Amino acid sequence: MTVIGEITVTARNKSESLQEIPLTINAVSAETIERRNISDISRVAQSTAGLTFDQGLTPSDTRPALRGVQAVRGRPNVAILVDGVDTSSEAFATAGGGALANLRFVDAERIEVVKGPQSVLYGRSAFSGAINYISKRPNLGEFEGRVSLEAGDFGLKEGKFSVSGPLVQDKLALSLNAGAWETDGQYLNSVSGKRVGGGEAKGAALGLLIKPTEKLTVFARVQTSHEEYDQMARAYITAVNPQTGTANTANLGVAVTDPSNNRPGFTVKGDLSDAAVVRSRTVSYSLDPRTGRDFKGTVTDATRASFDINYESDWGTFTSLTGITRGETTQIQDFDNSNNSLSGNVLPLYAGMAPFYGSLYQYLGFLRAYGLNYSTVAPTGGLPAIGFSVMLDDDFDTKQQSQTLRWSKDFGKLRTSLEGLYFHEDASQINKDQFWMREGSDPRLTILTALFMGGGATPTGAYQAPTTTAKATADYPLKISRETDSLSWAGSVEYDVTDDLTLRFDGRYIEERVAYRGSPYQPMYYRLFGVQLVCLQQLGCAAGPAGTVAARNAQLAKTTQVDKKTVRADAFTPNFVANYKITSRNSVYASYGEGFKPGGVDTTGTSGSVDSTFKPEKLQSFEVGSKNVFLDGDLVLNGAIFFNRYKNQQIGTTKVLGGTSVPSVENAGESESKGIDLTSDWRATNWLTLSGNYTYTDAEFTDYKVPTPGYFDRIESTNGDYTGKAVPLTPKHSFNISALLTGELPKMSNWTWTTELSGRYQSKRYMTQNNLTWLPSYFVSDLRAGITDGSWGIDLAVTNLFDDDTPKNAIAATDFGFFDLNNNTPPRSYVVSLPEKRAASIRISKTF
Repeated sequence: MTVIGEITVTARNKSESLQEIPLTINAVSAETIERRNISDISRVAQSTAGLTFDQGLTPSDTRPALRGVQAVRGRPNVAILVDGVDTSSEAFATAGGGALANLRFVDAERIEVVKGPQSVLYGRSAFSGAINYISKRPNLGEFEGRVSLEAGDFGLKEGKFSVSGPLVQDKLALSLNAGAWETDGQYLNSVSGKRVGGGEAKGAALGLLIKPTEKLTVFARVQTSHEEYDQMARAYITAVNPQTGTANTANLGVAVTDPSNNRPGFTVKGDLSDAAVVRSRTVSYSLDPRTGRDFKGTVTDATRASFDINYESDWGTFTSLTGITRGETTQIQDFDNSNNSLSGNVLPLYAGMAPFYGSLYQYLGFLRAYGLNYSTVAPTGGLPAIGFSVMLDDDFDTKQQSQTLRWSKDFGKLRTSLEGLYFHEDASQINKDQFWMREGSDPRLTILTALFMGGGATPTGAYQAPTTTAKATADYPLKISRETDSLSWAGSVEYDVTDDLTLRFDGRYIEERVAYRGSPYQPMYYRLFGVQLVCLQQLGCAAGPAGTVAARNAQLAKTTQVDKKTVRADAFTPNFVANYKITSRNSVYASYGEGFKPGGVDTTGTSGSVDSTFKPEKLQSFEVGSKNVFLDGDLVLNGAIFFNRYKNQQIGTTKVLGGTSVPSVENAGESESKGIDLTSDWRATNWLTLSGNYTYTDAEFTDYKVPTPGYFDRIESTNGDYTGKAVPLTPKHSFNISALLTGELPKMSNWTWTTELSGRYQSKRYMTQNNLTWLPSYFVSDLRAGITDGSWGIDLAVTNLFDDDTPKNAIAATDFGFFDLNNNTPPRSYVVSLPEKRAASIRISKTF
């Protein structure tokens, strides 16, 4: 009898049985992909314990993580590969891996999730693991095809088509896979009354398989896709009530004090699912002032191509793998996530700052020369509020090329390989974000802010009032670019010491060069306030007309100035594995591996500066595991104990730029994670199969002290010391279980039925390194049932069967809509993704 769930994988660049590889691998088969309609990483994470996938502030802020090795900032720690080609990238202004990391796929035959540092196998990006999509190859022997149509709740429509077969029998085959998908979204924007969270996509993949001889195989594949997504369905939690300037207690806002200056401030504490806007499922995106409709959302066009040549000879197996990726993404969304207005009243919150600001109102007299007659009498008892509206409007362009050359040879007891890998990426972002004063902002205070932020004028020196609405196009567009060259050499030696004991050593030497280009200005201030109107001594420039012109020209020069910064890094990453076969179907193994992630330039925030750099990270991983088959192949039970030490971690903090706190990246963190991975499949009867996987992860910071604590570090921790805190976004417990039932339909010849009940659990997760906020545990169940005669098929699915309403994803942000004058920064806020509702669908398919 065959082993249940037996899958052949290529995680180590050769075909091997999943049970024979001394690695922790979760492999998703073609049958499971089809049955569960897995189409992107977020769905893969739902089937894989220990893998989390979080969406940040934007669709390009994608954050996959394994075993608690979370990337707080910088490049994601999990590589994304398609047929062995690394397509991983990195966003610019936010953390995360870019919009290309979560594209839908149309022809996946298998998905392999490899846990633990895999830089030695996959190169530059597999710091803590890898997700590898393996596409289905054309059929050299016979023609086959499939058509399916699906419809469901919330406007779900999906169609897929695939055909594959030989053009020359056993020598040349072609495949075509195509699909289209759309959904309306499940929630309404309370401002427009229109649905949010929807999207549509279409794509196609063409494969060509050539096998002119038994020793030579050539596989070429190209995939193209076009995807459009609305703004995501999210509730927005703010620490401050914008009307009163007090803590927004209904949404978990609390008043705090900055210990460095005793000024009052605000943050958010508690279970984010308890916030009023989350409980009421309120989405309040403002409208695009240019159109009067909802912001457009995200549009991505992508093309991926690979060319794989494999030649077997007496001298060994030679492989050439070429990869090309092209992606263009446009994002237009309400980046302040809200539609609040300000009251215009004097707020007692600012009583302590009133004397300082009161002394500045005299400078409004300068505006009389421009025909403006504002009162110079300062308010008493406090200050009115100001805030900003922000529209994200960014264009991203990504171009990647990679080339792998590999040689491997089996000498019997000794097996060895050598590999060279070159990766090149050109990535750029054009920032056209727009900022304007929030409705209700005090006019006099906004003008004073403009003057003292070095604004108030057009490029020609004419008076320019603070921007009050979006323009047709943004002033001073900012381009920042990144060019990456990575070259690495790898080798492996595997030796059978005895018939039962095998030792393997892998090593990879990596050299990486990353060159950045950007302009050293903060477009937020230029677009809000313009450039220098009046040069005041308080601004640090020479008073008088000549000083003003010089300061203005210096500001304008920065918008065309291009600065360059190049970062270089190199490292050797080893991996050692000892595997011992207790029996032919039971084994134990122990491994040690290292991961390396290069440093870079801090491009978080909205500035185009490339001055600030951060250093490389290092991961050390220890694992002891066992793989077992029992009951004549009816029971598979695999387990592993792991320990990770994450050093020199790239973390997010804040720094002061232009008088305002902005995001920053520093190397200040060290964390450890330890835990257990368990996977089991049990064929209980010929009609019932039970499966499950469980991961326990205990991850905490062991040394995390921010060298120069920013505002949020001071009010949300003990002066920037997060030592002993749990690593954010990491659940201690996560598991997936499923029961698959199959049988024959009575009185219907050749028809069989299938029913699968699956569930996934995730325990409480902290949202940030301060551990002040969290999302609670949840359990979600899905039910799928179908019948087929091998040709026709009908499938029914109900996702979130019991309509669990627990939010699964949230991210920390800042509240641009209420600018905290006491601390000269936007207060803390959170963006919470609303949970997917229960949804039913039906699919009809025809296989031929």
